[in-house]
Amino acid sequence: MSINIYVSNDSSAVSLGADRVAKAILKEAAQRGIELKLIRNGSRGMYALEPLVEVAIANGRTAYGPVQVSDVSVYSMPILKPAAIIHWLWD
Repeated sequence: MSINIYVSNDSSAVSLGADRVAKAILKEAAQRGIELKLIRNGSRGMYALEPLVEVAIANGRTAYGPVQVSDVSVYSMPILKPAAIIHWLWD
C-alpha cells in the first residue's frame, strides 16, 4: 500500500526549505522500505507553517508544520504508527 505525502512546492515554501524536506522524506522512506508517493502541491496560505507536510490517512489529510529536515525521521514513524506524531506534537 502506497502512502501519499504532500509537500508544498510554491516559492515561499521552497524558500523555507520545502525542497530539502521533500528530499529527506524520500530518502528516509527508501531507507525504511516504506512505499510512498510524494506529491508537490500548492500552499494552503499558512506560510507560518511552511514547509507544510500533509500525510493522507483514511479519513483525510493530517498536516504538520513547520517541518525541518531534522524532523523527517519523526514524521516517518507516524506512517507506521500515527500516535507517534500526536505525542511529538504535544510534548
